[in-house]
Amino acid sequence: MVEQQQRWATPDSTIRLQKSLIDDQTIEADDRGHLRRLKRRGRRIKALVLVSLLGVFALIGLAVVFDHYYIPGTAMEPTISAGDRVISNQFSYRFGDVSRGDVVVFESREPEGSASFDAIQRVIGLPGESIEIIDGIIFIDGSQLNEPYLDSTHAEQMPAIQIPADHYFLMGDNREGSRDSRDLGPVPSSDIKARAFRTFWPFDRQTSL
Repeated sequence: MVEQQQRWATPDSTIRLQKSLIDDQTIEADDRGHLRRLKRRGRRIKALVLVSLLGVFALIGLAVVFDHYYIPGTAMEPTISAGDRVISNQFSYRFGDVSRGDVVVFESREPEGSASFDAIQRVIGLPGESIEIIDGIIFIDGSQLNEPYLDSTHAEQMPAIQIPADHYFLMGDNREGSRDSRDLGPVPSSDIKARAFRTFWPFDRQTSL
């Protein structure tokens, strides 16, 4: 009789087999965890790059839209003092009209024949209006103009003139210390570059314009 022999795994081999299976599962789990960490890191890097690019574009946009100016003179006192710095919006008049009372940055062509330079004054008269000054008081089309931004007026006279189309009558708030449209005539709209809307330096004098 041929004895049928059965081969059974020894206890040691069973333990080794179980350990091998556990090791393989552990490696697979580690690999999956590593891949998840890599994916999360990749998403964080993408988000950081996107935020950085948005920041760069935002800074470029701000530089295009806004500009700042140092004011060396006293022509706009008491609203803007010598040494103040103001922020202007370069796009204000691409999407809107110049309004009376706006403080604007414009290209001054005075004195005639010399190089132009940027100046800052207030819009007083609009195209097509009649402007007259009697004892320092401004009349627009015969009606007195309220000017709460002035500290004082002086007894100045200017006969009525008609402001041409596409021109603006500009004046400094310091009426005795400003050379403006009273001397140089109305300013063409093409020379108005931006609307100044705030002083930001020195901090103790910052204010909206």
